[in-house]
Amino acid sequence: MDAPSGDPDRKRRDGAFDVRLGTGRTSGTLAENVHALLRSGGGLFLFYYPLVRKLYADAWTPVVAYEALRAERPTLLESAEHGVRVGRYSVLAYRPLLTFTYAVESAGGPGAARIRDLSSGTEERLAETPEAALEAFLTRIRRHPGAPAPDVPFVGAAIGAFSFELAYGGKASVIRGPATPEKGPEGAPRAKDARAKGASAADPLALIRLFLPGRLVVFDHLTKTAAYVGLVPLSSPELGSAERAALTEAEAALEAEAEAFVARLGKTALPALQGDREEVPEMPVTAEPVDGAFVEQVGSVLAAVRRGAVEQVVLSRRYEVAGTFDPFLVYRYLRAENPSPYLFLLDLSGFGGDVYAGSSPESLVRIEGGRISTRPIAGTRPRGKTPEEDARLEAELLADAKEAAEHDMLVRLAEDDLRAVADPETVRIEAYRTVERYSHVMHLVSHLSGRLRREVTPVEALFRLFPAGTVSGAPRAAALALIRRLEPEPRGLYAGGVGWIHPDGDLDLAIAIRTIRFYAGGATVQAGAGIVAGSVPERELEETRRKAMALLRALARSTAHAEPFAATGKGHRQ
Repeated sequence: MDAPSGDPDRKRRDGAFDVRLGTGRTSGTLAENVHALLRSGGGLFLFYYPLVRKLYADAWTPVVAYEALRAERPTLLESAEHGVRVGRYSVLAYRPLLTFTYAVESAGGPGAARIRDLSSGTEERLAETPEAALEAFLTRIRRHPGAPAPDVPFVGAAIGAFSFELAYGGKASVIRGPATPEKGPEGAPRAKDARAKGASAADPLALIRLFLPGRLVVFDHLTKTAAYVGLVPLSSPELGSAERAALTEAEAALEAEAEAFVARLGKTALPALQGDREEVPEMPVTAEPVDGAFVEQVGSVLAAVRRGAVEQVVLSRRYEVAGTFDPFLVYRYLRAENPSPYLFLLDLSGFGGDVYAGSSPESLVRIEGGRISTRPIAGTRPRGKTPEEDARLEAELLADAKEAAEHDMLVRLAEDDLRAVADPETVRIEAYRTVERYSHVMHLVSHLSGRLRREVTPVEALFRLFPAGTVSGAPRAAALALIRRLEPEPRGLYAGGVGWIHPDGDLDLAIAIRTIRFYAGGATVQAGAGIVAGSVPERELEETRRKAMALLRALARSTAHAEPFAATGKGHRQ
């Protein structure tokens, strides 16, 4: 994944401070603004002081580092650009200092956010909209004014996930729709899980889960170095004798941690993965809805298209596999067999979430230095078995009028979204209908960008572009209504967003496709197909199978190991 600057105050070098509250900005000295907010009941603040230990890492890999840190249940973010080149940075993030959860109650009514400061044990509840609550959370995270700007990316960024149901505005009565009581997304366990956990029917549905990691290991694959980073939480913007003493103690502790980490790396070994020529174990898979029901749903969408109610709807189905899985082992197979721009092993089990492994090819939104971009993907063909067949399928994809029309429609939707938040004259199409290849499919991809308007916050821009048209449809509101009516349960993380967001305004979120969710007793994979005029229901059914194939193969290959690690109710190793 592309990295944030690590410097939340880089845009204001004169010592002034911008506090984004969602309703305006306040300028002044850091201490003046923060003390004023605290006096007015502005909520908890966390000032972090980053401490960095640089290490040579030419003999290490992120997956070996993960194994060495497995007991910490870290999150791992990596990248294989366009599925080919390794991205510059990989990051392991763990030991949260702050967590942010926005959830709604299944009984109905509005949602609320909960911010927990794990360093002090304090908690704050915000009865706000999801957008306002996220803006407020980001104001709580500040690099200490006495700390130098770190030269390491990801420092100070919150990492996590955004549920697809965020698109419905944060009201449970709208989100739940016709969901069956037997099944539920992340945060709303299936009935069989709920009985085991003693959960009630009023379990909250989490729309956003984010955490600010207190520890980071950041690999720079260009310089062959790694940074072991500790964020020291301080409760005051001042740097008095008490704070200096705490920093001295923390620095000594971090030095010892880094040495212990290096020692563990030297003793860590990983079992070899199966070769790609070895037989893939058979594994029973249950699809929901079943083939016939999905074909009928496609027919319902086609009827809506003929009536002129919608132009496109992306329908999805869920593939479920029973068993016990080691998410890390599955992730290793996934990154080996389906390298993608966004690779992640996301562990939210420490604050009520699940564990996810993903290899998403598609960016939801990226903001860097005020420039916003998105990369819609629409148009799919299977990979060929030979280079000649691959080339023929690419030519077929590029010449397909239906695929071209669908792609153009979604490019127009993305362009309209960007023009709503960016200076219109800066919006441009950087790349158009290029073909990108992955392990089992190839896609048509375009790249659009623009300069974010000064009065628009990055969070506002994120919510404008959410969810992507490529996983919902067009017009967006009509497509969302049909998805809610036709799909039997909320999607959860599938087709939502996963990645990081920094208080300085930079962010990078992938669309959560090609993603596996682990839960007690099994795993689920979800895949969709865009239904437009001219769609053939049986072909759309087959497209969902092709998109799910790389993930199902990774799950199956992981079961061939002699001693797979069991997954607990939260999806991590026992």
